[in-house]
Amino acid sequence: MTLRTLNIHPPGRKIKAKTKYFLLAIPFFVFVIMMFYVPLFGWAYSFVKYQPGVPFLQMPWVGLDHFYKLIQYWPQLSLVLRNTIALSLLTLLFTPLPIFVAIMLNEVRSNVYRRFVQTVTTLPNFISWVVVFGLATIIFSSNGMFNSLLGNLGLPRYPHGLIGSYDAAWFFQTVNCKS
Repeated sequence: MTLRTLNIHPPGRKIKAKTKYFLLAIPFFVFVIMMFYVPLFGWAYSFVKYQPGVPFLQMPWVGLDHFYKLIQYWPQLSLVLRNTIALSLLTLLFTPLPIFVAIMLNEVRSNVYRRFVQTVTTLPNFISWVVVFGLATIIFSSNGMFNSLLGNLGLPRYPHGLIGSYDAAWFFQTVNCKS
């Protein structure tokens, strides 16, 4: 039996239900303020000439000069924004791909083949990106394995490396975004 079933209340002041819920919500309010509103004070640095080690109030005020400089570089900025939006859309497009591969791999009957594919597709996650980049450079450089294979098959070879190609850059960046 509990105190409520006996209709006996402990001594002291009773806390109303609404107050209890408010007290329970206080940590979440503090979290929202700390994570979403406190960082907004950092925006003030865009209006001063930043100097490391100098207190904020002693930094020279520049107003909107940084924003005017940003607008002067609009052609380059628009290219960066276009690439960012396009790569974000490509990443969203290819995000379900690993899920579909996992579902299809689950339907494979051969345990040996399934575990081999799981190992081969998961192993690159445990290798350093420096090693992955080095291997990609070796394979896709202008005299690398990929171009040598194309030459051996009698297909036209490209004198430049595939990684340095403007047309292939989005593909490689999209593949890297999924990891």
